[in-house]
Amino acid sequence: MLKLLVPTDGSDNALRAVHHVAILAQHGVPIEVVLLNVQRPVMSGEVGQVAPIEIAEDKRALAAGTAIAKARAVLDAAKLPVTVHEAIGSAAEEIARVADELQCDGIV
Repeated sequence: MLKLLVPTDGSDNALRAVHHVAILAQHGVPIEVVLLNVQRPVMSGEVGQVAPIEIAEDKRALAAGTAIAKARAVLDAAKLPVTVHEAIGSAAEEIARVADELQCDGIV
C-alpha cells in the first residue's frame, strides 16, 4: 500500500491533487492518505490589545478546518483510509518533515 502525503490549503490546486489520489484509488492503486494542512505562525502584528492571540489562533484553526474538510469529503467518498495532521510553520519545511517522519512513499 502506498502512503501518500497530500498537503492541502483548500485551494483549487490542492483539491485537484486530492481528486488525483481518489482517481488512482479508483484504478486499483492501494493508497493510504496522510492529509496535511500547514498554517503559518501567528505574527506579532496580528495580536494586540484589540485582537488577542486567541482570536488569531481561532482564525488559523478555522482556516485549517475548512481546508481539511474539503479534501476529507473527497477522500471519504473514495473510501480511502485517511489520517489528518496539522502543523504550524513554513509549508515547505513542514511538508518535508512530515513526509520524512511518517515515512510517506510520495507527496502529491
